[in-house]
Amino acid sequence: MRNFLIYLSESKSAESFFRGFPLTKKVIKRFIAGDTLKQGIRAARHLREAGFDAILDLLGESGDEQKTKMALLEITSMIQACEEEKDLWVGLKPTQLGLSVSKDLFKKNLIKVYKEGTSKQVKITVDMEDSKTIDDTLSVFKSVKKDLNLGICLQAYLKRTKNDLKSLLSDGLRARICKGAYNEPSEFAFQDRSDINSSYMDLAKLFLKKGLKPGGYPEFATHDPFIVDEILKIVKKENITKDKFEFQMLYGVNTQLQRKIIESGWNLRIYIPFGKSWYPYFMRRLAERPANLMFFIRAIFGR
Repeated sequence: MRNFLIYLSESKSAESFFRGFPLTKKVIKRFIAGDTLKQGIRAARHLREAGFDAILDLLGESGDEQKTKMALLEITSMIQACEEEKDLWVGLKPTQLGLSVSKDLFKKNLIKVYKEGTSKQVKITVDMEDSKTIDDTLSVFKSVKKDLNLGICLQAYLKRTKNDLKSLLSDGLRARICKGAYNEPSEFAFQDRSDINSSYMDLAKLFLKKGLKPGGYPEFATHDPFIVDEILKIVKKENITKDKFEFQMLYGVNTQLQRKIIESGWNLRIYIPFGKSWYPYFMRRLAERPANLMFFIRAIFGR
């Protein structure tokens, strides 16, 4: 089912069907803040009032040079809008900044965004896309990064990620650790859930035990209560204070666990997606958790 839903996320005909389905809009409101930056900011403010931190993410991935110019303008506007908000971060995708056109264009635009974020005191996080983009993404990230104002996302289901993390830790690293949401072949990625969970915890242990002293800051993006509990066991055993790391979760996903983390006194940042290019993101969210798919089905049938 997971692979099928990821396949649907890449299907233009399926996208056309779902976009034309009236009840789809009712459901996506749970997972997506809206079409506009204004709606994203509004969602972030509501979350902060409830005790959460937030990071804004403009939906949409690869594009040509013209689309890259448009995305750069939108991301710059996001940074400027976040300047007035307390500790509101910005997430972006490499292909939004031109990686699908050229590595040089991505680097040029990332430097612009990084400088803008630094001047406005807004942290920027570079998301990770499919495995074909990883080498170029990491290469540009390493060449541009100067401090923790620029962070990166690393995917636990990829077999290479532990080595990637080791190579990044020595200079101080801010990184989001997630499970991964692309359909990768078994030669590159773990397929079994237990193997992915094991990989995630290996990364978490490595980061918490080796990455904090160089000035690192891990961000554990997970909706899995087991992983949350295991990370907290390490944190408590090692006497790691809550300002040294944070949890991250997606907007609208497992809100019960979100509240539990906040009520227990730990930091949680909510990833807030917005924009008109919602379809691939939405389908990957359904693929990640069966509960999300059941929510969708119940909403369709009004139950």
